[in-house]
Amino acid sequence: MRRHITFRPLVRRRGARGDSWEAFEREFRAWVGEPAAGEDELRRLAALLHEALTLCEHVDALLPEIRDDDGPPGALAHRCPAVVARLHSMRTELLAIRSPRLRGPARQAETLVNFYAQHLYHALALLVADRRVERLADQLDRLRAPAWATDRLAEIADEVDALIAT
Repeated sequence: MRRHITFRPLVRRRGARGDSWEAFEREFRAWVGEPAAGEDELRRLAALLHEALTLCEHVDALLPEIRDDDGPPGALAHRCPAVVARLHSMRTELLAIRSPRLRGPARQAETLVNFYAQHLYHALALLVADRRVERLADQLDRLRAPAWATDRLAEIADEVDALIAT
């Protein structure tokens, strides 16, 4: 026996008289679970950005110490991992921002925080590496704090602070 499949176009039913785009958007957001840009999320993002700025300034202060390696052995090894760990945990907090209006600044800040965490981590790895390798010693001598990243993070923080003010 052969069965024939027939094509039946879907019929779109007309909505109720009071339906509007806003009602659809409200129901969709409730179904998806995506909140609107609330005050809590905005304040949380601002707090994370200001903490990130403080940590990045701390990283900028640690990088010359790593480059010069003047202190006692192991002193930097106890101070830097906590900063790297906090920067990495801050990444997940920034990625948890779900508001569409705040998602862009949060993603940009996450990229910069990730950059700083990797920069400090690899600077420590260079310090641990054998100094007799000329190429690694040369890279360690060129280690500098990236001012452009801190400036961009400060710009994002200012944008979010302006959103709070409005």
